[in-house]
Amino acid sequence: MLEASLCPYPILPDETARLAVLRELQILDTPPEQDFDDLSRLAASICGVPIALISLIDEDRQWFKSRVGLDASETPRDLAFCAHDKTQILRPRRSGKLSFDPGDFP
Repeated sequence: MLEASLCPYPILPDETARLAVLRELQILDTPPEQDFDDLSRLAASICGVPIALISLIDEDRQWFKSRVGLDASETPRDLAFCAHDKTQILRPRRSGKLSFDPGDFP
């Protein structure tokens, strides 16, 4: 992982724990799933946009669990909007649920 002072994107104080839980969920690099794809299509439709993504950020990349309107399966983390806007990160919890509240994160 990059040193925070050298990093082109913010490193959250709980980054190590966040990455550990992300790995525990064993969702990275898994095949597409209809439920996630349905959510992406619904989001694109409701918002009237050509692209909708469900992305997960690991140490080096933004990986797309689901994507509509984009062929790429991942992008480098330093290009990922989600890696820069740290206020909008859904945080995985050990329970398997997701949370926007940093207080819910171990």
